[in-house]
Amino acid sequence: DRVPEGKVLYAGIDFATGSGGDYTVLSLFNERGEQMAMHRTNNLSPMAQVDWLAELINDYGKRYKIHRIYAEENGIGKVYVDALRAKVRTKITAWVTTSDSKQDLVTTFQIALENERVRIIQDDALLDELRRFEAVVNPTTRKIRYGGHIGTHDDCVMATMLGYYAYEKATTTGRYSIKTI
Repeated sequence: DRVPEGKVLYAGIDFATGSGGDYTVLSLFNERGEQMAMHRTNNLSPMAQVDWLAELINDYGKRYKIHRIYAEENGIGKVYVDALRAKVRTKITAWVTTSDSKQDLVTTFQIALENERVRIIQDDALLDELRRFEAVVNPTTRKIRYGGHIGTHDDCVMATMLGYYAYEKATTTGRYSIKTI
């Protein structure tokens, strides 16, 4: 872990499905859009994952204010989110992944990367997943599917994007206005 500049953290969680080497990942950002830490596991039972996350979050919560956690809720995630809410004091926003919500998540992170508004840690698993993360357009429906290349994972990427999204939504609300002419 790197020591945060200030006292506020934002977090993203991607829950493991329990199959195929999937990981549960917690990614933390400070108030400057810098990823401060990433924790992952794939060898715990479902409720042990919740306990592991709660312990990490509560430990960080003793030292910093965790402003918001975005947690992926699809599939088994709803059960995990509900169980985690009972064990932590931080507000958890359930993230339901749809093609539209994932496009917003990916676009927000991509723009931040391109404009150097986000800094990520040098973690081999995260960097490997980022290299394999792709957008594939369905030629029939024209819908875009974002995720790890076939046979790879995107757990670290998703948790990182969710953590940055928590930061972005908390720090940019009300800063922009749309002018129509």
